Amino acid sequence: MSEIKIGRVRLALRGEWGELIEDYNSLDTVSYLGSTWIAKKAIPVGTVPNINNIEYWVLGAERGTDGIDGIDGTNGVQGIQGIQGEEGATGATGPQGIQGETGNAPDHEWGDGTTASVYSIRFQQTDDTWGGWIDLRGQQGTTGEQGTKGTQGDLGSTGATGPVGPQGVAGPQGVAGTTAWNGLTDKPESATRWPSFSEVDDKPEYATRWPKASEVEGFPSVTEYSFLDTSTVGGSNNAIVLTSPVGRSTITELNEYDKVVLMIKTTSTSTVSVKVDSLEAVVVANVSPTVRLYNTAIAEFMYMGGKFYLLSQYNPKTGNSVSEIGEIIMSTTSVLNKGEVYFNGGSLSRENHPITFAIASNSSNYVAQATKDGNLSGYGGFWGDGNGTTTFTLPLISDKFVKASGGSRSHGSYQSTDNLSHGHGLSANGNHAHTQIINGADGGTEGGYISGTAVYRNNRGAVATAAAGNHSHTVYASGGNEARPNNYAFNAKTRL
Repeated sequence: MSEIKIGRVRLALRGEWGELIEDYNSLDTVSYLGSTWIAKKAIPVGTVPNINNIEYWVLGAERGTDGIDGIDGTNGVQGIQGIQGEEGATGATGPQGIQGETGNAPDHEWGDGTTASVYSIRFQQTDDTWGGWIDLRGQQGTTGEQGTKGTQGDLGSTGATGPVGPQGVAGPQGVAGTTAWNGLTDKPESATRWPSFSEVDDKPEYATRWPKASEVEGFPSVTEYSFLDTSTVGGSNNAIVLTSPVGRSTITELNEYDKVVLMIKTTSTSTVSVKVDSLEAVVVANVSPTVRLYNTAIAEFMYMGGKFYLLSQYNPKTGNSVSEIGEIIMSTTSVLNKGEVYFNGGSLSRENHPITFAIASNSSNYVAQATKDGNLSGYGGFWGDGNGTTTFTLPLISDKFVKASGGSRSHGSYQSTDNLSHGHGLSANGNHAHTQIINGADGGTEGGYISGTAVYRNNRGAVATAAAGNHSHTVYASGGNEARPNNYAFNAKTRL
């Protein structure tokens, strides 16, 4: 199994989650209701770590189930209260230790299943060697033992000890192995937690904790706001209104380079503005009637200089960039990757491929299917409207050379095979004769043939034929069924 490095990481242990704490950041780790949660990014104040807020929190270790309650012991007879003892003196508070320096987060690698379990991780030491492997699989905790029955308390003469109270509930069950730890994409499937700081045996001696995200050099201060739930996206196709989801604080200010990610609900047709919560609507500078936002695409915007700028737009079903959809792709392999289709004139569903359909139907080379089928050579480079309601068809460009449009050629237009007009040089001088040279031994009678007629001469030399008068010469045709340069054929495909 290949090794994947994810950089230098450490968790910051922040103790029990506090509702009013304002500085929870990425990789901060808190306890809440018996479970351990890890911050994915900066957390708005009061955002509870639970499954309703997985945009901000990831479950690191889930609280196990409680063990069986022990049997209550029988209450003893209440004894006479004893005399209260004297209060001991309070010990002096020791001096506070010196704050240790923040340790460097070491590089790490996962086990490959041969030298170590694929559920193991190890860290690089300061001398560039590697420390020992740490197995991250959670182990099943044991069930707590049943408590013993309490004994009857003796009646003391001066206030004997009261009866032993009922047996407390069994301790909570240990953390079970789970796949709930999903903060990283490259972890083994059965990894359940980050290693605790004490488990890392190759950390620097002065290191006392994982670093906070804010302490990592180069850590960005950009905030990203996600609106992927379609219930948070409203307004119209050209005037989008975003509303923060329940449980997340509303956005009261946009800072330079903040990002907004959302799912587009309707294809745009002109310039677009985006309004976030109660803020004023902001224009998207690089979206226009020709550069559109497409229905069901995931779009990412960045706020700069009082405007939004479209950074990317992709199809969530395939992961392909919208800018690649409809592009002609020639590949030297015969592999058709996920989210790709050949330009073979085939039919596609409008419902399953709404982005591709929106791009095709807004192109100048989109025609009625009957027109395309009636002249497939002339309209092979066009998208067709399919059955007119639920389907559309791809262009058919097999066995064709592609030429850039412009000038006298319109987009998608067809041009049949042809050669540039030219001539072949051939000269005939009208009435003329041909001369034949006959060679042979001296003194003999020599012979030869001209146009099938035997010609004899006693001596070597030239023999002139009689003039044939005006006549023609035939030039025969050669070649194949098309004009073409040297070439190799590869599949033409596009991305959806």
